[in-house]
Amino acid sequence: MKRLTLILFFYSHYLSAQTFTVVGDRIELPYNRSTSSSVVYEQEDFNSKTNLRDVLQDISGLSLVENGPYGGTSTYFLRGFGRGQVKVYLDGIEISDPTDIDRGLQLQHFPLTGIKRIEVIKGAQGALYGADASGGVILLTSDDSAKSKMHAGIASNETWTGGFYTQAKQGDWAIKGSGDLVSSDGISAYNESRVSGKAENDFYLRRDLNLALINNKYQTGLRVKVVSAKQDIDSSLSGDIVNNDLSRYDHRIYSAFSEQKSDSGQLKSKVTVARSEIKRTVQTNNFEGHVDQVHLELTWLASELSATTLFSDYSKDFSSTSSEFKNKEQENMALGVSHFLSLGRFFSDQSLRIDKAQAYATRLSSKLGLGFNLNENVTLKSQLASGFKAPTLYQRFSSFGGSENLKATTTESAQLGLAYTKEKIQAEIMSFINRSDNLIDYNQASSQYFNLGKTKTYGVELSGKISFDKMKFQSSMTWMKARNELTGVDLERRPRWFSTNGLGYSVRDDLELRVSHQAVSKRYDQGKLPYFDTYNLGATYTVQEKFIDLDILNIFDRDYENVRFYGTLGRNYKLQFRWSL
Repeated sequence: MKRLTLILFFYSHYLSAQTFTVVGDRIELPYNRSTSSSVVYEQEDFNSKTNLRDVLQDISGLSLVENGPYGGTSTYFLRGFGRGQVKVYLDGIEISDPTDIDRGLQLQHFPLTGIKRIEVIKGAQGALYGADASGGVILLTSDDSAKSKMHAGIASNETWTGGFYTQAKQGDWAIKGSGDLVSSDGISAYNESRVSGKAENDFYLRRDLNLALINNKYQTGLRVKVVSAKQDIDSSLSGDIVNNDLSRYDHRIYSAFSEQKSDSGQLKSKVTVARSEIKRTVQTNNFEGHVDQVHLELTWLASELSATTLFSDYSKDFSSTSSEFKNKEQENMALGVSHFLSLGRFFSDQSLRIDKAQAYATRLSSKLGLGFNLNENVTLKSQLASGFKAPTLYQRFSSFGGSENLKATTTESAQLGLAYTKEKIQAEIMSFINRSDNLIDYNQASSQYFNLGKTKTYGVELSGKISFDKMKFQSSMTWMKARNELTGVDLERRPRWFSTNGLGYSVRDDLELRVSHQAVSKRYDQGKLPYFDTYNLGATYTVQEKFIDLDILNIFDRDYENVRFYGTLGRNYKLQFRWSL
């Protein structure tokens, strides 16, 4: 009830049940009173999906590529910014990998089981989330529903999946748990058509376990997440590697949190303390690291027209490798403020944040958003923002060209667009432009990381959802130009345009049929990769809260490469059973 009061405070005349709540602005706002370009998926939107990638690829402005189909490294680009500049949070905890060259998260190892909400905020978010959020943020929220759920499935290439979510209550206390398992014999990660003879199947095995102990009266609790994966990895340089290609990934996240509200609902506080630990092996190289973090947040609803959030972040990265550097760390401290102002149809949000760190000079990031409700359904949104990418421990200390003199990559972004919301209809068209300076790159001639690059990315995104009694349609399209301003060359793996379209039709109350299409334009990856598109068919049969999902993917058996030299699945199927207890 208090959360609803918080949202209704801000000009309730323009809040309708069709608009979702934007949490990523630090101040919870209805979509048509937020200046951010954001996308939210609730659990019912992705129940039939089997992995996080399947959800994210439907979002305009967000493209994903993988080095092979099962467990291969997932690289994601949000408005042209790579994974090292798109921060990922789980329940308010940053889960980036401090051992990674770009400090990006290996998203392929994180399942959908136990997740109830996915929110993507686009554009530079340095004023709210600090370093490494120049492209935006991805916010994952754990499941807290009362029902226990299970799922099990099979798929092509001897792939088996299973998972569960459950909780038990005793008085004010609740214990929650979820788990997920994927096992696949796989295909050759290296494109088999480039191999003479029979290629090795690169297997993938991942286990995921989540536990939470929560006091509902005081909104205080503990959470633990454990991800363990192992797989074969091929190399684009070495081809189909048969021996010494086993890699491992272990990620553990420990957190404690407390959220409090005043009796009036005008004050809300949040405290989070967490450690994210990673150990991974890539063939014969070992990496180990962790991120310690503390987050404090206080939100004050001053009146029906204004709200303010004060926040403070502290984090310390640690990383060590078996062959390149030992026991290196860097700290970051930050203070920030975000303010929301509502004046009739006009609304605005303003944010400032100052970051002080060992790895770069003190940075001041800002964001100014202006919005106007043209009528009850149409909203004009605009935003100017800044962000930055911090040098990583690998880039600073690697024996293969690390430099402690690296500067942070700075980004300025702007966006302008229109949003339309009505019962069963939601659409957005957004234009954007981003400029980055001091881009960190690797000089092949001197074998050293250095600051030199300048990039410019601009484009237009169009997305929409329409629901009828028996039919629903979803579409996202992106046109984008991402270039190195010094060389004039397109940035690698960023397609000029890409789109996804999906149509669902309820033949009967217990049967839904689906068809979807994905298209990706030519893009640069050690030369031009050609356009490709795929079509998928699916169906869900329902009997008393029991569901059977069948999907046939790439039905025309397209042969294509998402990343040069790496293979993709031909025609394949997924069969999944879901039920609630």
